[in-house]
Amino acid sequence: MSGADGELALGFRSLAERDRAGAPPFETRGAAARRVSPLPAVAAVAAGVMLALAVVTLYGDDSTSVAIARAQALSAWSAPTDEFLEPLDATISGSTPSLTLTSVTLPDTRSLP
Repeated sequence: MSGADGELALGFRSLAERDRAGAPPFETRGAAARRVSPLPAVAAVAAGVMLALAVVTLYGDDSTSVAIARAQALSAWSAPTDEFLEPLDATISGSTPSLTLTSVTLPDTRSLP
């Protein structure tokens, strides 16, 4: 190893030792993670449940006939663009196109000099 390489390796070694000295022990990271309070998560779940209950009680109805009427109305609906999905000519969708020699008129090459 040349002198410049040795100096570079020594510099990297000293940086690594300084990083190791400043790093906290592994055990302290787990303790910090255990100190996190579950209160915000519990509060968020409770708020979500209360909101769902409020929506169901305010806008929900217990009438089965109303639910059946809504389902029938939804099943009768069709998209305004459904007519574009239908073929213009029903014969097009029932046939498979084919290309034969009689399909295309080719120029007669026998009359060329």
